[in-house]
Amino acid sequence: MHIAVIGAGIVGITTAHELACDGHQVTVFERRSGVASETSFANAGILAPGYVTPWAAPGMLRKVLGQAWRRDAAVRLAALPGPALAAWLWRWWRACERPLYLANRSAMLALATISLARTREIAAELSIEHERTRGLLVLLRRGQELSQARTGLSLLADLGVRAATKSLHEKAQ
Repeated sequence: MHIAVIGAGIVGITTAHELACDGHQVTVFERRSGVASETSFANAGILAPGYVTPWAAPGMLRKVLGQAWRRDAAVRLAALPGPALAAWLWRWWRACERPLYLANRSAMLALATISLARTREIAAELSIEHERTRGLLVLLRRGQELSQARTGLSLLADLGVRAATKSLHEKAQ
């Protein structure tokens, strides 16, 4: 089968590779002049399964509304929502409830862990040299951000991901 893959970021390239290994003829279409020049580039090449989280999360509605009028808002509506967008917003708001959020986060972590393992296999198979380290350093500016991070780290601990926090005013936990 001839399959088109749109986008030559890490997801597009690895998808194309897997499909080709499965015997398919694959063509990758990329609008930029090189690979990994948008989202994959902006993510600084970080593959961090423990750092995944659904966008529909507890407290997200308050966060989105709190920044709705800022110039750097994460979400903007170009017009008043019509029926389709209103229905989607309702489903998104429901998905922000803790039980569904936890289920979604668990599923995303499982997929990210499998993906990272496969990425390591591909790198070994193809003798791809790349920088790697264990862990991820996240710098936070305010105590409120540290509190939110601890909530997320607690959820990750429940899923078996090790993490630690340290502020300038305390010892590592």
